[in-house]
Amino acid sequence: MAQRGFEEPRRLISQVLASAQVRGEIAERFDPGALASFLIATFHGLVLQREWDERLTAEPHKELLNALLRAVAESTQVDKAAVGQRTKMSLRG
Repeated sequence: MAQRGFEEPRRLISQVLASAQVRGEIAERFDPGALASFLIATFHGLVLQREWDERLTAEPHKELLNALLRAVAESTQVDKAAVGQRTKMSLRG
């Protein structure tokens, strides 16, 4: 039962992430399924922690999630720069 509860959200999030890769918003080196699983696990882990400790607040975790997503997005720019650098070096050689 629990497994089926994860399959559809994982599939949908994976599709969104794969589409972002096609648009160049997320580096191709990241597996969309693995990233989707990571995001779902993080969410459910925070829900569980909240059940254990009512003092847990969402704000610092939202900040961390935003930083993670920015890093994944910015890695696309790093990947493109590395490809450009390799291309320049091969043209010189």
